[in-house]
Amino acid sequence: MKEVAPGIYVETRYATGNVGMVVTGGGVVCVDAPMLPSDVYHWREQISSVTDEPIVSLIQTDYDQDRIVSTFMFDVPLIAHDSMSPKLKMYGSEKVVSQITDLLRRDGLDHRWRVRMPDITFSERLILHKGDREIHVLHGGGHSVATSMVYLPTESVIFTGDIVACGTYPTMPQAETKEWLATLTALRKMSVDTLVPGRGDLCDRDATQSVSEYIRDMRAAVRRCFQAGRSKSETSSVVIPEFIGTFPHDDTNRDQVRARIKAGSDRIYDEYRSEAKASAAGPKADKPAGRRRKRKRS
Repeated sequence: MKEVAPGIYVETRYATGNVGMVVTGGGVVCVDAPMLPSDVYHWREQISSVTDEPIVSLIQTDYDQDRIVSTFMFDVPLIAHDSMSPKLKMYGSEKVVSQITDLLRRDGLDHRWRVRMPDITFSERLILHKGDREIHVLHGGGHSVATSMVYLPTESVIFTGDIVACGTYPTMPQAETKEWLATLTALRKMSVDTLVPGRGDLCDRDATQSVSEYIRDMRAAVRRCFQAGRSKSETSSVVIPEFIGTFPHDDTNRDQVRARIKAGSDRIYDEYRSEAKASAAGPKADKPAGRRRKRKRS
């Protein structure tokens, strides 16, 4: 665990993504939680090692499985964007519930899992005043419709969620890539010294540039294939070799990297296909109001 500013800590070693916490003087505010129960127990121990303050709230930055599985283990208010609840309904099927329940059991926790819905939601910005801290929860968007960031303006620290992945491939299966690029541009204009990415090491605003370049380059590659009439699967077969060396990775993770690139390619292909359909449909013309027929007098 690293202290990135006085009373602000980050753990970057969990395989399911980075988590953070803020000691406020009025309780601990957590930013995301590890997915696996064993990692949650470890995270709680680390929190207890630096403060006696209880955890008073948990901010959830997205609805990926990595972010939602263990939220039930925190008996505190759960804060998330207001588009989160509709998306979380995908985890309500018996098949998904059974799969995640099995995951918990393999990790040593015998618990019948159910998805937890947020207790507090917001649309654009939520400002928390806890102890001596002012914590801004911001809608980011881009990685998904519900992606949020956690900004501490006084300390010049921001938790970006999966809007930024530092030195690793971003995850894109739910992406809105135009919005993502706009969010990254806005992030570069903020007064921030330390970025805590959703995945990867701590970084600064320069790290947003490599994410922007990756998204722009992939959009260009997919667009070329789409305009040439290639199918989605044909497009990904072209895109994967082109992007497989963008970020460093171990050969043992090659299949995972390929899958992540393919998911991004497929998502962008769907974006272009939707745009093409909308363009082909054109604007709906208003129907002219019909005239009433006058009755003939007998």
